[in-house]
Amino acid sequence: MMTKITPLIMILVGGYAVYKGSFEYGLWVNKGPGGGFLPAVMGVLLILASLILLMKKEAKVAYQRKNFAPVFAVFIVLLFIKYLGMMIACGLFIVAWLKYLEQYSLGRASAIGIGTTVAIYLVFKVWLNVPLPTGVLGT
Repeated sequence: MMTKITPLIMILVGGYAVYKGSFEYGLWVNKGPGGGFLPAVMGVLLILASLILLMKKEAKVAYQRKNFAPVFAVFIVLLFIKYLGMMIACGLFIVAWLKYLEQYSLGRASAIGIGTTVAIYLVFKVWLNVPLPTGVLGT
């Protein structure tokens, strides 16, 4: 029974994403996809994947602390976005992930983190002119 709780929670999360995307953000605006299109599509995919997991035969699962590292890391990034902004928070997340979970050297992890942050900045801020959260630093 315990392994069925997570897919049930994910169905609720997916339903919430579909609702927000469809009704609050606008699924289709001015003859094109609106801001809610991607959340709605991802919500539907999350629901479908969760339903598949619910239909599978229950297997014995060993819960370990290290399995929750990604969830904890994303939670920390979401907190940091508010204070440091999207670019810095994501860059630090990439560096920390590569250094501590993937065992990259600090130099290599930093180079990849900086490169990815620069790429995100160029694509979203410069070319697409998408406003990203800036945090208290205004970056």
